[in-house]
Amino acid sequence: MRVSVDAFVASPGFGGFISYIGGLCAALAGRGDVELDILLPAEQEVPEFADLPASARIHRLDLPAATERRPGVTWTDRVLPAALDELSPEVHLGPAFMLPPGHARPQAVTVHDDMFERFPQFYGEQTRAYLREQTLRALAVADVVLAVSESTREDAIERWAPRSPVVVTPLAPRLVGEPGPLPPAGAPPSSLLNVGGAHRRKRLDDLIEAFSRAATAGAIPEDVHLVLIGVEGDERVRSLRAASPVPERILLTGRIPDAELPAWYRHCELFVYPSEYEGFGLGPLEAMASSAPVLTYRNSALAEVLGGAAAFADPGVDGLSRAIVSLLGDRAELERMRERGSERSAAFTWDRTAETTVRALRGAIDRFAGSAR
Repeated sequence: MRVSVDAFVASPGFGGFISYIGGLCAALAGRGDVELDILLPAEQEVPEFADLPASARIHRLDLPAATERRPGVTWTDRVLPAALDELSPEVHLGPAFMLPPGHARPQAVTVHDDMFERFPQFYGEQTRAYLREQTLRALAVADVVLAVSESTREDAIERWAPRSPVVVTPLAPRLVGEPGPLPPAGAPPSSLLNVGGAHRRKRLDDLIEAFSRAATAGAIPEDVHLVLIGVEGDERVRSLRAASPVPERILLTGRIPDAELPAWYRHCELFVYPSEYEGFGLGPLEAMASSAPVLTYRNSALAEVLGGAAAFADPGVDGLSRAIVSLLGDRAELERMRERGSERSAAFTWDRTAETTVRALRGAIDRFAGSAR
Protein backbone atom coordinates (compact mmCIF):
# COMPACT_ATOMS: atom_id res chain seq x y z
CA MET A 1 0.00 0.00 0.00
CA ARG A 2 1.44 3.34 -1.05
CA VAL A 3 0.76 6.02 1.56
CA SER A 4 1.51 9.73 1.40
CA VAL A 5 1.80 11.79 4.59
CA ASP A 6 1.58 15.58 4.80
CA ALA A 7 4.50 16.72 7.01
CA PHE A 8 3.84 20.46 6.74
CA VAL A 9 3.34 20.83 10.51
CA ALA A 10 6.36 18.69 11.43
CA SER A 11 8.34 21.84 12.06
CA PRO A 12 9.40 23.99 15.03
CA GLY A 13 6.43 25.48 16.79
CA PHE A 14 4.18 22.49 16.32
CA GLY A 15 5.50 20.38 19.25
CA GLY A 16 3.27 17.34 19.59
CA PHE A 17 2.63 17.09 15.86
CA ILE A 18 6.36 16.54 15.30
CA SER A 19 6.30 13.62 17.74
CA TYR A 20 3.26 12.08 16.08
CA ILE A 21 4.39 12.47 12.49
CA GLY A 22 7.94 11.37 13.28
CA GLY A 23 6.96 8.32 15.32
CA LEU A 24 4.25 7.21 12.91
CA CYS A 25 6.34 7.71 9.77
CA ALA A 26 9.26 5.76 11.21
CA ALA A 27 6.98 2.86 12.12
CA LEU A 28 5.11 2.89 8.81
CA ALA A 29 8.33 3.00 6.81
CA GLY A 30 9.61 -0.04 8.71
CA ARG A 31 6.70 -2.20 7.57
CA GLY A 32 6.92 -4.46 4.57
CA ASP A 33 3.40 -3.65 3.42
CA VAL A 34 3.77 0.14 3.16
CA GLU A 35 5.51 2.36 0.63
CA LEU A 36 5.82 5.77 2.27
CA ASP A 37 5.96 9.21 0.68
CA ILE A 38 6.57 12.12 3.07
CA LEU A 39 5.68 15.55 1.72
CA LEU A 40 7.06 18.80 3.17
CA PRO A 41 8.01 22.29 1.99
CA ALA A 42 11.41 22.64 0.33
CA GLU A 43 12.53 25.35 2.77
CA GLN A 44 11.51 23.36 5.85
CA GLU A 45 14.12 21.45 7.79
CA VAL A 46 13.71 17.70 7.57
CA PRO A 47 12.21 16.60 10.88
CA GLU A 48 14.15 14.19 13.04
CA PHE A 49 12.20 11.09 12.03
CA ALA A 50 13.70 8.40 14.26
CA ASP A 51 15.37 5.52 12.38
CA LEU A 52 13.70 6.40 9.09
CA PRO A 53 14.80 3.76 6.56
CA ALA A 54 16.01 4.66 3.09
CA SER A 55 12.85 3.15 1.62
CA ALA A 56 10.88 6.16 2.84
CA ARG A 57 10.77 8.81 0.14
CA ILE A 58 10.95 12.44 1.26
CA HIS A 59 9.59 14.92 -1.26
CA ARG A 60 10.63 18.57 -0.88
CA LEU A 61 7.95 20.66 -2.56
CA ASP A 62 8.30 24.32 -3.51
CA LEU A 63 5.95 26.55 -1.57
CA PRO A 64 5.32 29.67 -3.67
CA ALA A 65 5.00 33.05 -2.07
CA ALA A 66 1.62 32.91 -0.38
CA THR A 67 -0.97 35.31 -1.67
CA GLU A 68 -3.10 34.37 1.35
CA ARG A 69 -2.22 35.42 4.84
CA ARG A 70 -1.67 31.78 5.85
CA PRO A 71 0.96 29.70 4.00
CA GLY A 72 -0.89 26.58 5.14
CA VAL A 73 -3.73 27.48 2.78
CA THR A 74 -1.35 27.74 -0.18
CA TRP A 75 0.25 24.44 0.81
CA THR A 76 -2.99 22.52 1.30
CA ASP A 77 -5.01 24.02 -1.55
CA ARG A 78 -2.37 24.42 -4.26
CA VAL A 79 0.84 22.51 -3.57
CA LEU A 80 -0.51 19.26 -2.17
CA PRO A 81 -3.13 18.54 -4.86
CA ALA A 82 -0.56 18.88 -7.65
CA ALA A 83 1.95 16.69 -5.81
CA LEU A 84 -0.63 14.00 -5.07
CA ASP A 85 -1.75 13.96 -8.71
CA GLU A 86 1.85 13.30 -9.71
CA LEU A 87 2.64 10.71 -7.02
CA SER A 88 -0.71 8.89 -7.17
CA PRO A 89 -0.61 7.31 -3.69
CA GLU A 90 -3.26 4.73 -2.87
CA VAL A 91 -4.25 6.76 0.19
CA HIS A 92 -3.27 10.12 1.65
CA LEU A 93 -3.01 10.97 5.36
CA GLY A 94 -3.40 14.46 6.76
CA PRO A 95 -1.94 13.93 10.27
CA ALA A 96 -3.07 17.26 11.73
CA PHE A 97 -6.68 18.24 10.96
CA MET A 98 -6.11 19.30 7.32
CA LEU A 99 -6.73 17.71 3.92
CA PRO A 100 -6.61 19.13 0.41
CA PRO A 101 -9.97 20.00 -1.14
CA GLY A 102 -11.87 17.67 -3.43
CA HIS A 103 -11.99 13.91 -3.34
CA ALA A 104 -9.84 12.43 -6.09
CA ARG A 105 -8.40 9.63 -3.91
CA PRO A 106 -8.89 7.89 -0.56
CA GLN A 107 -7.97 10.19 2.32
CA ALA A 108 -7.67 10.00 6.09
CA VAL A 109 -7.28 12.80 8.63
CA THR A 110 -6.12 12.75 12.24
CA VAL A 111 -7.84 14.86 14.88
CA HIS A 112 -5.93 15.42 18.12
CA ASP A 113 -8.40 17.44 20.20
CA ASP A 114 -11.09 20.10 19.95
CA MET A 115 -8.96 22.72 21.66
CA PHE A 116 -9.88 25.72 19.53
CA GLU A 117 -13.56 25.07 20.15
CA ARG A 118 -13.22 24.17 23.83
CA PHE A 119 -11.01 27.15 24.76
CA PRO A 120 -12.11 29.96 22.42
CA GLN A 121 -10.73 32.57 24.83
CA PHE A 122 -7.19 31.49 23.94
CA TYR A 123 -7.63 32.00 20.19
CA GLY A 124 -8.35 35.03 18.07
CA GLU A 125 -11.62 34.97 16.17
CA GLN A 126 -9.88 34.74 12.77
CA THR A 127 -7.64 31.89 13.91
CA ARG A 128 -10.58 30.00 15.37
CA ALA A 129 -12.62 30.48 12.20
CA TYR A 130 -9.70 29.26 10.06
CA LEU A 131 -9.17 26.16 12.19
CA ARG A 132 -12.88 25.37 12.19
CA GLU A 133 -13.11 25.79 8.41
CA GLN A 134 -10.10 23.54 7.76
CA THR A 135 -11.24 20.87 10.22
CA LEU A 136 -14.78 20.72 8.88
CA ARG A 137 -13.53 20.59 5.31
CA ALA A 138 -11.17 17.72 6.13
CA LEU A 139 -13.90 15.79 7.90
CA ALA A 140 -16.18 16.30 4.89
CA VAL A 141 -13.74 14.63 2.46
CA ALA A 142 -12.05 12.07 4.74
CA ASP A 143 -12.92 8.40 4.20
CA VAL A 144 -11.80 7.64 7.73
CA VAL A 145 -11.00 9.86 10.72
CA LEU A 146 -8.20 8.94 13.11
CA ALA A 147 -8.47 10.05 16.75
CA VAL A 148 -5.53 9.82 19.13
CA SER A 149 -7.64 8.60 22.07
CA GLU A 150 -11.13 7.36 22.85
CA SER A 151 -11.72 10.65 24.64
CA THR A 152 -10.85 12.59 21.48
CA ARG A 153 -12.97 10.23 19.39
CA GLU A 154 -16.00 10.96 21.58
CA ASP A 155 -15.28 14.70 21.50
CA ALA A 156 -14.99 14.68 17.69
CA ILE A 157 -18.25 12.80 17.21
CA GLU A 158 -20.11 15.07 19.60
CA ARG A 159 -18.54 18.27 18.32
CA TRP A 160 -18.42 17.73 14.54
CA ALA A 161 -20.48 14.60 13.73
CA PRO A 162 -18.12 13.39 10.96
CA ARG A 163 -19.75 11.37 8.19
CA SER A 164 -16.98 8.74 8.12
CA PRO A 165 -15.93 6.21 10.78
CA VAL A 166 -13.74 7.54 13.59
CA VAL A 167 -10.98 5.09 14.58
CA VAL A 168 -8.74 5.36 17.67
CA THR A 169 -5.01 5.20 16.89
CA PRO A 170 -3.16 5.91 20.19
CA LEU A 171 0.23 7.58 20.28
CA ALA A 172 3.38 6.27 21.96
CA PRO A 173 6.35 7.64 23.91
CA ARG A 174 8.83 9.34 21.62
CA LEU A 175 11.74 9.49 24.04
CA VAL A 176 13.69 6.28 24.46
CA GLY A 177 16.95 5.23 26.03
CA GLU A 178 18.36 4.66 29.49
CA PRO A 179 18.62 7.99 31.31
CA GLY A 180 21.58 6.80 33.37
CA PRO A 181 22.43 7.13 37.07
CA LEU A 182 23.55 10.77 37.13
CA PRO A 183 21.28 13.80 37.36
CA PRO A 184 21.32 16.13 34.32
CA ALA A 185 23.58 19.16 34.32
CA GLY A 186 21.89 22.17 35.87
CA ALA A 187 19.28 20.17 37.75
CA PRO A 188 18.68 20.87 41.45
CA PRO A 189 19.36 17.96 43.82
CA SER A 190 15.64 17.27 44.23
CA SER A 191 12.75 18.50 42.13
CA LEU A 192 9.14 18.53 41.12
CA LEU A 193 9.12 18.61 37.32
CA ASN A 194 6.80 19.85 34.61
CA VAL A 195 7.34 19.62 30.85
CA GLY A 196 4.49 20.64 28.61
CA GLY A 197 4.58 24.30 27.68
CA ALA A 198 2.92 27.45 28.95
CA HIS A 199 -0.56 27.16 27.43
CA ARG A 200 -3.06 28.36 30.02
CA ARG A 201 -4.92 25.03 30.03
CA LYS A 202 -1.73 23.46 31.44
CA ARG A 203 -2.54 25.29 34.69
CA LEU A 204 0.99 26.27 35.60
CA ASP A 205 -0.65 28.92 37.77
CA ASP A 206 -2.15 26.10 39.87
CA LEU A 207 1.20 24.36 40.06
CA ILE A 208 3.25 27.42 41.05
CA GLU A 209 0.69 28.44 43.68
CA ALA A 210 0.37 24.91 45.08
CA PHE A 211 4.14 24.53 45.35
CA SER A 212 4.56 28.00 46.86
CA ARG A 213 1.94 27.40 49.54
CA ALA A 214 3.37 24.05 50.55
CA ALA A 215 6.95 25.31 50.49
CA THR A 216 6.10 28.39 52.56
CA ALA A 217 4.32 26.21 55.12
CA GLY A 218 7.38 23.98 55.39
CA ALA A 219 5.45 20.98 54.04
CA ILE A 220 8.00 20.40 51.27
CA PRO A 221 11.68 19.77 52.11
CA GLU A 222 13.86 22.83 51.51
CA ASP A 223 16.06 21.08 48.96
CA VAL A 224 13.08 20.38 46.66
CA HIS A 225 12.72 22.84 43.77
CA LEU A 226 10.00 23.25 41.18
CA VAL A 227 11.41 22.92 37.65
CA LEU A 228 9.37 24.09 34.65
CA ILE A 229 11.04 23.10 31.40
CA GLY A 230 10.60 24.99 28.15
CA VAL A 231 8.84 28.09 29.51
CA GLU A 232 11.73 30.43 30.32
CA GLY A 233 10.68 32.88 27.60
CA ASP A 234 7.02 33.08 28.59
CA GLU A 235 6.23 36.43 30.19
CA ARG A 236 3.17 35.18 32.10
CA VAL A 237 5.07 32.29 33.67
CA ARG A 238 7.93 34.60 34.63
CA SER A 239 5.38 36.88 36.33
CA LEU A 240 3.87 33.93 38.22
CA ARG A 241 7.32 32.96 39.43
CA ALA A 242 8.16 36.53 40.47
CA ALA A 243 4.95 36.71 42.51
CA SER A 244 5.77 33.53 44.42
CA PRO A 245 7.05 33.90 48.00
CA VAL A 246 9.78 31.37 47.10
CA PRO A 247 10.95 32.40 43.60
CA GLU A 248 14.47 31.15 44.36
CA ARG A 249 13.06 27.62 44.49
CA ILE A 250 11.35 27.81 41.09
CA LEU A 251 13.58 27.11 38.08
CA LEU A 252 12.45 28.06 34.58
CA THR A 253 14.40 26.64 31.64
CA GLY A 254 14.36 26.99 27.90
CA ARG A 255 13.86 24.02 25.63
CA ILE A 256 15.83 20.96 26.70
CA PRO A 257 17.11 18.70 23.86
CA ASP A 258 15.10 15.52 23.54
CA ALA A 259 18.15 13.38 24.24
CA GLU A 260 18.51 15.01 27.68
CA LEU A 261 14.87 14.89 28.79
CA PRO A 262 14.87 11.26 30.04
CA ALA A 263 17.48 12.16 32.66
CA TRP A 264 15.32 15.04 33.93
CA TYR A 265 12.33 12.71 34.14
CA ARG A 266 14.21 9.91 35.86
CA HIS A 267 15.78 12.09 38.51
CA CYS A 268 12.75 14.12 39.56
CA GLU A 269 10.86 13.27 42.71
CA LEU A 270 7.53 13.73 40.97
CA PHE A 271 6.31 14.80 37.53
CA VAL A 272 3.36 17.15 38.08
CA TYR A 273 1.02 17.83 35.17
CA PRO A 274 -2.13 19.70 36.24
CA SER A 275 -3.58 20.12 32.74
CA GLU A 276 -7.31 20.66 32.48
CA TYR A 277 -7.58 19.06 29.04
CA GLU A 278 -5.47 16.78 26.82
CA GLY A 279 -6.34 15.07 23.57
CA PHE A 280 -3.91 12.30 24.50
CA GLY A 281 -1.37 13.22 27.18
CA LEU A 282 1.96 12.35 25.58
CA GLY A 283 4.03 14.38 28.09
CA PRO A 284 3.09 12.41 31.20
CA LEU A 285 3.27 9.11 29.29
CA GLU A 286 6.83 9.95 28.21
CA ALA A 287 7.63 10.83 31.82
CA MET A 288 6.38 7.38 32.86
CA ALA A 289 8.52 5.78 30.13
CA SER A 290 11.55 7.33 31.85
CA SER A 291 10.41 6.07 35.27
CA ALA A 292 9.02 9.32 36.68
CA PRO A 293 6.03 9.05 39.03
CA VAL A 294 3.20 11.16 37.60
CA LEU A 295 0.62 13.35 39.34
CA THR A 296 -2.10 14.93 37.21
CA TYR A 297 -5.80 15.82 37.09
CA ARG A 298 -8.39 13.18 36.18
CA ASN A 299 -9.97 14.56 33.01
CA SER A 300 -10.15 14.25 29.21
CA ALA A 301 -7.75 11.56 27.93
CA LEU A 302 -5.43 11.60 30.94
CA ALA A 303 -7.19 8.92 32.98
CA GLU A 304 -7.68 6.80 29.85
CA VAL A 305 -4.01 6.88 28.84
CA LEU A 306 -2.30 6.84 32.25
CA GLY A 307 -4.71 4.46 33.96
CA GLY A 308 -3.88 3.32 37.47
CA ALA A 309 -0.19 4.11 37.05
CA ALA A 310 -0.67 7.83 37.83
CA ALA A 311 -1.88 9.64 40.92
CA PHE A 312 -4.78 12.06 40.43
CA ALA A 313 -5.21 15.25 42.42
CA ASP A 314 -8.48 16.99 43.15
CA PRO A 315 -8.67 19.95 40.72
CA GLY A 316 -7.47 23.29 42.02
CA VAL A 317 -4.62 24.63 44.11
CA ASP A 318 -5.69 23.06 47.41
CA GLY A 319 -6.15 19.59 45.96
CA LEU A 320 -2.89 19.77 44.04
CA SER A 321 -0.94 20.98 47.07
CA ARG A 322 -2.36 18.20 49.27
CA ALA A 323 -1.48 15.55 46.70
CA ILE A 324 2.09 16.82 46.26
CA VAL A 325 2.75 16.87 49.99
CA SER A 326 1.19 13.45 50.49
CA LEU A 327 3.21 11.79 47.74
CA LEU A 328 6.51 13.41 48.71
CA GLY A 329 5.96 11.94 52.17
CA ASP A 330 5.45 8.40 50.86
CA ARG A 331 8.68 7.17 49.32
CA ALA A 332 7.40 3.62 48.96
CA GLU A 333 4.41 4.77 46.93
CA LEU A 334 6.61 6.88 44.66
CA GLU A 335 8.75 3.83 43.90
CA ARG A 336 5.64 1.77 43.19
CA MET A 337 4.44 4.52 40.85
CA ARG A 338 7.75 4.40 38.98
CA GLU A 339 7.30 0.69 38.38
CA ARG A 340 3.65 0.96 37.42
CA GLY A 341 4.40 3.85 35.08
CA SER A 342 7.15 1.95 33.26
CA GLU A 343 4.80 -0.99 32.75
CA ARG A 344 1.96 1.22 31.59
CA SER A 345 4.04 3.17 29.07
CA ALA A 346 5.46 -0.04 27.58
CA ALA A 347 1.96 -0.92 26.33
CA PHE A 348 2.07 2.08 23.96
CA THR A 349 4.36 1.55 20.95
CA TRP A 350 4.67 3.18 17.55
CA ASP A 351 4.42 -0.27 15.95
CA ARG A 352 0.98 -0.57 17.55
CA THR A 353 0.11 2.92 16.29
CA ALA A 354 1.24 1.97 12.79
CA GLU A 355 -0.78 -1.26 12.85
CA THR A 356 -4.02 0.45 13.84
CA THR A 357 -3.32 3.21 11.32
CA VAL A 358 -2.72 0.77 8.46
CA ARG A 359 -5.99 -1.01 9.22
CA ALA A 360 -7.80 2.33 9.20
CA LEU A 361 -6.14 3.38 5.92
CA ARG A 362 -7.18 0.12 4.26
CA GLY A 363 -10.69 0.86 5.47
CA ALA A 364 -10.46 4.30 3.83
CA ILE A 365 -9.50 2.68 0.52
CA ASP A 366 -12.40 0.26 0.73
CA ARG A 367 -14.85 3.01 1.69
CA PHE A 368 -13.68 5.22 -1.19
CA ALA A 369 -14.01 2.36 -3.68
CA GLY A 370 -17.53 1.55 -2.52
CA SER A 371 -18.91 5.07 -2.41
CA ALA A 372 -20.66 7.07 -5.08
CA ARG A 373 -18.78 10.26 -5.99
